Amino acid sequence: MAPSNNPEYEPIIIPISHSGAYLYQAPHQLKLTLDKQLAVVFCLKNSSSAGLVLSSPELSIKDLLSELELLHLKIKSKLNIHTSDIYLKIFGLSHGATNVLESVHHWANSLSISVNVTEVGRRLIRNVIIDCRTGKVEITYGDLLAQHSNLIFLTEGTARNRIP
Repeated sequence: MAPSNNPEYEPIIIPISHSGAYLYQAPHQLKLTLDKQLAVVFCLKNSSSAGLVLSSPELSIKDLLSELELLHLKIKSKLNIHTSDIYLKIFGLSHGATNVLESVHHWANSLSISVNVTEVGRRLIRNVIIDCRTGKVEITYGDLLAQHSNLIFLTEGTARNRIP
């Protein structure tokens, strides 16, 4: 995110790489890189706060839903924000099963929380910055295949025609 013209608002970048539930207020910005992970961003209307549940592929759906509920209850109790003032943005899950995404949508629908953005799949690495003051999410993309661009392949037939 570009620096603010407001001298009072200098963002503090917080790198996040471990699964869990996070709740931060401005001037923090959360920075993460997503591949197989799932990021569920809790955007809070009329608040300078944002929540994040980061889930690794090893985390069970039950544990993911528990983290979502934990953060939801924390937002309601600590920040006194009503559920109707919460909306979600979902990112990542480049290799994930669709049942994880369906479970998150089902959980949100059961609480009448809207999902405004779902940007998952496509085998892309996503570099994400979440601005806690505004709830805006900036994403830059990287290609998973780029990691393997320096592979060395054997020429055709070399393994079979080797001379001892």
